[in-house]
Amino acid sequence: MKDYWYKSGIFAFLSNSVTLMFAFFTFLVLVRVLPKNQFGIWVLYLTVVTFAEMIRNGITNNALVKFLSGQKGDEYKRIATASLFIFITTGVLGYLIIVALSGTLSSMWSAPTLKPLLYLYGIYIVTYMPMQFMQFMAQANMDFKMRFFSNLTYNATYFLLVVVLYLVQKTINIFYLPLLQFTAAFFALVIGFGLSRRYLHFCPQIDWSWVAKLFHFGKYVVGTNISSMLFNRMDLMMLGYFLNPSAVALYNVPTRIGNYVEVPMNTMSSVVLPQASLRLKERGLDHLRYLYEKSVGSLMAIIIPLAILLAVFAKPIILIIAGKEYLDAVPILRLFAIASVIKPWGRQGGTILSAMGYPNWNMYSILISLVINFFLNWYFIVHYGIIGAIIATILAIFIGTLIQQLVLRHFLKTKAHHPFVYLWVTYRDGWKLVREKWAAFRNKK
Repeated sequence: MKDYWYKSGIFAFLSNSVTLMFAFFTFLVLVRVLPKNQFGIWVLYLTVVTFAEMIRNGITNNALVKFLSGQKGDEYKRIATASLFIFITTGVLGYLIIVALSGTLSSMWSAPTLKPLLYLYGIYIVTYMPMQFMQFMAQANMDFKMRFFSNLTYNATYFLLVVVLYLVQKTINIFYLPLLQFTAAFFALVIGFGLSRRYLHFCPQIDWSWVAKLFHFGKYVVGTNISSMLFNRMDLMMLGYFLNPSAVALYNVPTRIGNYVEVPMNTMSSVVLPQASLRLKERGLDHLRYLYEKSVGSLMAIIIPLAILLAVFAKPIILIIAGKEYLDAVPILRLFAIASVIKPWGRQGGTILSAMGYPNWNMYSILISLVINFFLNWYFIVHYGIIGAIIATILAIFIGTLIQQLVLRHFLKTKAHHPFVYLWVTYRDGWKLVREKWAAFRNKK
């Protein structure tokens, strides 16, 4: 068991880290090369296509991990085939919806170049979707190595292609970026296939009973993911509506930086989900409650120091990363640091509810938070501008976390103070380990 946590945790952490690292490098190039208005349009493009990916991934990934774990033989093939059918169908539908809405979105955000840009998303997913499904299959088999290497290949290649394009043309046309994503995903697809092909076993026919079962579970995850995505991007979208793409670009800078604080959360969620499903089957709710409370406490132990550093050094961080043009983002970054401390409760809570088979309750709690977030953003952006967006988001996160804690307390009998106990235990054990290592080092001398 310890070996699983160690290896899975390492690869999941590395996967999330390389994704954010190269995304950050790419961001550094684009934020300095693209005019602020064009960069804001690119951010809006990413926001829209992420919704399609949330639908596709949400209806597939969690259900596949939950039901495929531990399966063998024909049942394994039936589940995998049904999941692949759902994945492809939702991917195609997602693109068609984006195309249908592209004109409306372009007008709403005063971004005429957004419409043709969204059309190019269809080229990108031709290679990206197969790579992503292979990652899901590997995760369902508790193999995180494939995900790491495919993510490394994709993100590193995309970054290098962006740099080469800039060096050759001395500028970057945003219409080329989806084509670069397509090329990068192709190389990642080749690597991913080599590492995951032993998991790719399918049936010649679709088992519609499994399609129904996976879809029934996944529909709540989709609702949760869309609500969560709307919650996380509500501020950006409403800034685009009430202000302009330049305001979106300014707000996106601290958002990107704040994503680094979330690396431990993404890592923990990836590792906890398949393990939580097994623990529930083998050991019951007590162990699941312990897993939730300890994971939240451990995450806070990591995130709190990072949030403090982010708040203290916000100005030099903005200057180094984006330049003087984005200095107005400093107070927003400091508020993002505060929000990051609250997030582990909700992120791990959603993972545990999915593992318990209650994705619907997770969806309901996020939907309530989403409605609250919408009205808070409406009020605070209208009255306070860009800074009002992050204030509204922090208040909505806090209220949403309280709602979810009530749900977890009902189903899992969680104790609100236990994560703080594990927070202290993490620091205590960490300090003890440092002292032991230091003593051993001195003795060697």
